Amino acid sequence: MFVTGDSADDYATVAYRTSDGARLWASRYDGPVNGSDVANDIVVSPDGSSVFVTGSSDARRGTGWATIAYDTSTGSALWTRRHFGAAQAVAVSPDGSRVFVGGGVPTTIGDTDYATLAYDARTGATKWARRYDGPAHLFDAISGVVATDDRVFVTGTSYVSNIRFDDFTTIAYDASTGAKMWRRRYDGPASGYDVASGIAASADGSTVFVTGSSATGAYPFDLATVAYAGSSGKRLWARRYDAGDDDEAVAVAATADGSEVFVTGLSYRWPASGGDFATVAYRGGSGTREWIARYTSANANIDTPESIAASPDGTAAYVTGYSYRGPATGGDFTTLAYDAASGAVRWSRSFDGGHGENDVAWSVAADPDGSKVFVCGRIGETQPDYGTVAYAA
Repeated sequence: MFVTGDSADDYATVAYRTSDGARLWASRYDGPVNGSDVANDIVVSPDGSSVFVTGSSDARRGTGWATIAYDTSTGSALWTRRHFGAAQAVAVSPDGSRVFVGGGVPTTIGDTDYATLAYDARTGATKWARRYDGPAHLFDAISGVVATDDRVFVTGTSYVSNIRFDDFTTIAYDASTGAKMWRRRYDGPASGYDVASGIAASADGSTVFVTGSSATGAYPFDLATVAYAGSSGKRLWARRYDAGDDDEAVAVAATADGSEVFVTGLSYRWPASGGDFATVAYRGGSGTREWIARYTSANANIDTPESIAASPDGTAAYVTGYSYRGPATGGDFTTLAYDAASGAVRWSRSFDGGHGENDVAWSVAADPDGSKVFVCGRIGETQPDYGTVAYAA
């Protein structure tokens, strides 16, 4: 398995053996000005030969992004490509031929536009680049990218005007040429802030799911999830989850066949439980809500989810984040496995790094063979370390 992030202002990417956690290699990337280099996302090629990392990297003229391909067996860099702006997400095509990176690029007035680049996975050559400037010509930035056989889908947040704030904005491009196939915006009932946080798709690209936080008239935000037809962009359904106070979506995952989609977010119920994990399952085709699972740890002030993944066989959903237990002990990793059909908790685990400081889990992934679940995040705060934990699925 592979982990990436920020270590002493460099990208640091580490490979571990999945069977026992032995470290196989560690590679660092320090940008051209020896400034701040923060990796934001990582993806492995379908054949397992390459791993691709992207993020933000200081440059001589402002912030740039750097995308790096590593050989998975040795950790040696195969190629490095830089671009103006800040990258947030990376995806690889199912056939392994292309790598897609999405983020934001600065404008002349100090805001950002969407930027999507396609690279040749073997050489790093740029195949195409696309930019999107929303109707307000203000802030537009990508938060997620997903690739299927013939499409690449990006989502993020785009201002409508300086009065109507922003919408979820999702764009589909032809994976080979970069031609825009469709673009759709989601504006919630309050026409306020609608901030997309994640995107997922069925393996065949027939359905695309976007989630985020959407303002309401009564309370600040709901978890809002929208499904689109991958071929046409037709909205199939839109669903919202409101627990009564503020509900902020974090991430979305779908089963490979798109039959189920899982959304997780931070949900407040003051003063009873503070912030909780709130995970919602929908039928992928109809948007029918199947179940809601809330998690409140016994001794935590706030429980905050950060990532969600579906098992390869679609029978489980895994959620990870952290539970803050107060200044004496700080926060711990918290990971739960839910039965995909019923929402019943199969198991829950906590991990304390032992520093007495906050330990925050950022990401969860399932082993392709379905036997293990991997969680990674930050251990401690004063001198933080990477922390990676493997659980039996």
